[in-house]
Amino acid sequence: MKQAIRQSILEKRKNLYPEEVTILSTQIQNNLLKIEAINTSKTIFTYISCKNEVDTIALIKSWIPEKIIYVPYIIDANHSQMVPSKISSLKDIVTHTYGIPATQNLNADSINDIQITIVPGIAFDKQGHRVGFGKGFYDRILHNYHGIKIGLAYSFQIVDQLKSGSHDIPMDFIVTEKEIIHV
Repeated sequence: MKQAIRQSILEKRKNLYPEEVTILSTQIQNNLLKIEAINTSKTIFTYISCKNEVDTIALIKSWIPEKIIYVPYIIDANHSQMVPSKISSLKDIVTHTYGIPATQNLNADSINDIQITIVPGIAFDKQGHRVGFGKGFYDRILHNYHGIKIGLAYSFQIVDQLKSGSHDIPMDFIVTEKEIIHV
């Protein structure tokens, strides 16, 4: 079931025109900024958008002067662990394993020192569950995380219900161009 959802939604996302990504991402960013915790937080860990994901580059750029921003850094020989690493410039971003944009510099802190984590996903349900690419990066890093977890998605990425396992970490909010879902 997860694989069928992945394939279907990834196909829809792949077929978005660049103009659609820009318009929808701007609407999603505007909705995200309506969440008070985003505006009052000092520390945010966010993915770096690629492959028609909801754009986070504009957010990162606008936040860098006033907040401490963390982005993924992939570590270990098997590239199976991700840690949050501080970023001070978009110039620090490189494409890493699996095509994941990440920082090239390790300047990591504990995930629990971060107030908000913005999480990518292929699909979300309104109970906060998500389907990613199946590598488990975010489920592992968020396992004991106590901050706010926010998923960004286009409205077509919201499905009725996802089967979740004990290792799946639900979101606190999901933000689309149409709504803010508070779980």
